[in-house]
Formats: sequence, structure tokens, C-alpha cells
Amino acid sequence: MEENTNIKNTEAESGSGQTQISSEPAAIESSSKKQKSKWLFPALFIAAIVIGGSAAAYQAVFNKSPEELFASALSNTIDKLDEYTVQAEEYEGVKAEGGFELSSPLPVEGTVSAQFNGSNGVLNSEVTAAGLGIKNEIRSIETDSSEAPDIYVKFDGLESVGSLIGSFLPDEGAETAGFISQLDNQWYVFEGSLIEETLAEVDQSSDMSTMPELAPEEVEEIRTAVIATLRDRLFSTDEEKAVFEIREEIGEEEFVDTDTYKLKVGLDKENLIQFLEAFEPVVKDTPLNKLVEAAYPDQSIDEVIQFEDIRESIESSDFNFEDAAAEVWVAANGGFIRNVRFFPIDGNTDNYLDFMLPLENDNVLPLEIRATVDDEGSEGIVSFGIDITKEQSIARLWFDIDLSTSGTPIEVQAELTLEATNDPVDVKAPEESEIRQGTEVIEEILIGLNGPLRSSGSELPAELNGFSGGDDFELAPGEL
Repeated sequence: MEENTNIKNTEAESGSGQTQISSEPAAIESSSKKQKSKWLFPALFIAAIVIGGSAAAYQAVFNKSPEELFASALSNTIDKLDEYTVQAEEYEGVKAEGGFELSSPLPVEGTVSAQFNGSNGVLNSEVTAAGLGIKNEIRSIETDSSEAPDIYVKFDGLESVGSLIGSFLPDEGAETAGFISQLDNQWYVFEGSLIEETLAEVDQSSDMSTMPELAPEEVEEIRTAVIATLRDRLFSTDEEKAVFEIREEIGEEEFVDTDTYKLKVGLDKENLIQFLEAFEPVVKDTPLNKLVEAAYPDQSIDEVIQFEDIRESIESSDFNFEDAAAEVWVAANGGFIRNVRFFPIDGNTDNYLDFMLPLENDNVLPLEIRATVDDEGSEGIVSFGIDITKEQSIARLWFDIDLSTSGTPIEVQAELTLEATNDPVDVKAPEESEIRQGTEVIEEILIGLNGPLRSSGSELPAELNGFSGGDDFELAPGEL
């Protein structure tokens, strides 16, 4: 205390003597002021940089010109497509889960679930309509005797279907209803050797060569070449290469809860031709040529895809490149192409096709195609989409139909989720006592169908009358 406090004995001017204690931390106060002064300017300088930088960032991101927004969105969109088309891991199996619901004009709904790994797998499905339900189970089991697996099939609920047919067609449908009911709750096996033999006959009759199986590195080579061509030309803003060109700057607009800038974009005919011609080396100089040659064994690639005719066909077409344009909504921050709208019918703005990218996070890439129809008695919306989840290797496919055709509503929703997996599938064959040969069910179906057909004056096609099911049975024309 003593070194920080000055104690003075002073005489007051009035003459009275008092001891005055004066607490004056002079050294500390002086030091504090110096420290405040020392840090004040750097703090203000840093704040100015932060505030100024934020303002500059805001100007750069949210106050871009329409041309800059469009360029940024094109670049970001192809980057995202590139990112999501890379398969980081190889998978041997897949899981599937989905269903559909038809609410009009007739209530029908169904579900499906499946899991496969290699040749082993199981699929379960169920369809319910008019109070009737049909269940189906399919088991696929790898076998050493053939490359194709043994397939086991079972239906439950066919008895009620047979009864329904019998009630509606008491005379002609009685025989059909009978054999349908007999198929109920019964396992049928289609042996791999028979499937392999049948597939070989189909290949020979269609003169089709077996498609080559590409290695992962070959698939990646094709993917890289395609993305590079798209990036270099379709998603380019270089005037010498860009396929798209801005025709009109419409202005700011909110599109499906997203702040966007709306543009009218057209096609540059010369750059479009060059873009299509740029795919020639992609086809010829990558393993993609193997697929083309296998699909068309008697033709050269130049005969299959006539690149030299692309320019002539486009230049001689009736398509009006000058007036044709699409409406494009670009995210206001230049993030992505939010929507592209085409009007396929000239002068009819009530019919249009949207290609949408409703991106909400970095882990899911949603792509949607939506057709809005109002023409010739049909009105409504048809949508199809695929949502790709990168980290889990999941793809969700879906469609939604909400139409009215000649006053009849059609409402259907469906979705199917596919997940790549390496999980093994534990599937076993049914008990031997429960199994019948699959060729037997084909014979029963043919015989069952021929009765009602003959009663109506018709016959089965000749190729079915001579159906051969291999060594298990042979159905001759005289047996029908």
C-alpha cells in the first residue's frame, strides 16, 4: 500500500492542521491509458477491414450483374453434377423400397421391397385394389450348375381374384377362375439352367452380342470425358464456346420460395453445333466405343453416329434459333440454375416443361422434370424426379401425376428408393415339398387361357401353341 499511496501532512489555509490521505494510483492509471491508446487504432483498423470486407463480399455475392449471376450459376451447377456423378466406392448389391398409390379413377395401391447382392436376393410386393390384395415373393439363389440363378416365385391372394372372375363371367370365366385359384399359395421354381438356355436362344434369335462389362476405371474415364465436354461448352460463358446466350434480363422474382433473377436465354446455333461435334472424341476415344461396337456389331461408329452430318441437319432444320428462348431462373446469389422453362407449343404459354434444381443442402442433389399441360381437354401437372444422396449412395426416384382428361381425374404418386450396399443377402430355397416346376404353371396358364379364347372364337398365337419348356415338359398343339 505504501508505495502506491501518497500520505501528506498539510496545514489548511484556515490554520487547522489535519492529516490528508490522498489515494492516487497514478502509475496504474497512466499505464492503462497508454494501453487503451495502444490498442484503439488496431481495433478500429481491424473493424474497418471486417466491415469493409463484409460489404465487399455482399456486393460480390448478392449484387452481381445478371451476366455474372448466370456465369456463376452455370459453373456451380456443373461442379455439383461433377461431384455427384463420382462413385467413390464399388458396390455389389442394392436395397430397394417403394410404393405407389392411384387414388383416381380407381383406388389402387402397392408396395415393393427388395435386397440383392450378386445373384442372391429377395423381392416382396403387394397390390391392393377393390378390397382384394395380391402378394408376391421372388427369391433368387445362386447355383453352381449355371451362371443364371434359380428363381422361386409365389403368389398369395389369387384365389380371391379367381372368385371375382368367376362371379363376373360365370360361364366363360369358370375355367380360368379355377386354374388361377390353383396357383395360389404355391412355390414355383425356374431353374437357372433353363433360364440360361432360354436367354441363349433369345440372343441367337435376336443376333445380339453380349454387351461388354466395363471396369470401374473405364466408367470413370467416360464420366470424366463427358463432364469435361459439358463444362467446356454447354455450361460455358465464353462467347466463342457458350451454347446459351442471354437474350433478355427480366428482373428479380421469387420462384418457389427462392429469391431469383429471371432471364430469357437462347441458343447460339454455331456453338450448339460445335458442342455436339465435341462428343465425337468422347465416343471414339474412350471405352464408350466398346458399347457402341457391341450394340451395332455390323456397323462402324461413323455409321451409327454420323457426326459429319450434325452441322448439315441442324442448319437445314426448320427450328427458329433467332426467336426460340427459354425462361431461366438463377438463384439470386449466383448459386445454381434454379429452373429452366421451355414452351414446346409456339404461342401457347399454358403448356411448358420445367427442368428444376430445388437444391436445399450440400448432401442431396434433387433433379426434377415437370410438365404443365393445358391443351385439348387435358389439364394438370406431371412430375418426375430423382434425388441423389451422395454420402449414403442413395437414389430416390419418384413421379406424381395430377391430370384431368376429358373430365376424368387421374391421380398417381409413386416412389422408389435405391441404396447401394455390400450387405450379404441370406436367402434360402423353400422346402422341396412346397415346390413345383415353373414350366408347369406356364402350361396351366396356356391351357386355362385357351378355353375362354376358343369359346369366343379365338385361338392362342401359333408360337405359344408350340411352346417348349425344355426337358421338363413340352406342350404340343394337340394338347390344347
